Amino acid sequence: MKKPVSAVILAAGFSSRAGAFKMELPLDGKALLCRNIESFLPLCQSIVVVGGFEIQRIKRLVEPYSKVKLVENPRYSQGMFSSVQTGALHSSGDFFICPGDYPFIQTESLQILLDGQGEIRIPQHKGKSGHPVFLLENQRESLLQWNSRSSLREFLQSKDPQYISMNHRGILLDMDTAHDYVKYQREQQNPSFMESL
Repeated sequence: MKKPVSAVILAAGFSSRAGAFKMELPLDGKALLCRNIESFLPLCQSIVVVGGFEIQRIKRLVEPYSKVKLVENPRYSQGMFSSVQTGALHSSGDFFICPGDYPFIQTESLQILLDGQGEIRIPQHKGKSGHPVFLLENQRESLLQWNSRSSLREFLQSKDPQYISMNHRGILLDMDTAHDYVKYQREQQNPSFMESL
C-alpha cells in the first residue's frame, strides 16, 4: 500500500504585480489555480489550498475538487512563508509545496520527485531550481518551528536537500506579472512551447 501524499498550494497573496487577481486568470480556458491543482490530483490523496487575500474568490475556484481543502492564513500579509506553515500544519503524510501561480507543472515531474531519495527534494531544470518542493513528513515539525518571518528558501538552504534534474521546464515558469500572463497566453498557442514543458 502506497504511503499517502498531500500537496500544499499557496494562493493567499495580493497578486500586486499581476495587475489582476491572478489565480482566476484563464489560460486555455482554465483558471491558473485550477491548472495547478489538476497537476497534483493524480498523485495526491489530499490537497490543501492556502487562501488569504480574496479568499471567497479562491473558494469558488476550489469547490469542484473533492480532494481540495481550503484553509485560511490570517497572517498572509506577513509573506509567503506564513502560508507555507499554515498549509503544512493542515497537510498529512509526505507533502509537496507549490505556489499556485505555476500553471505548467507536469504530473510526470511530480512522479520524478516522488521517486527520489532525499528527505527534501527540489526539482531543477538546466541547473535552475524550481517548484514544487517535496518533503517527507518527518520534516514537517522542523518547518513549523522555523522562524515564521523567514522564507522557504532559507529553510531549505538550512537542510541538505536532494536536487533532482529533469527535462520539464514547467517547474520554472511562474506567473508573477501581467507581462508573464500575456507571454504565456501567446506562447501556449505554439506547439513547440507546449512540447518543451
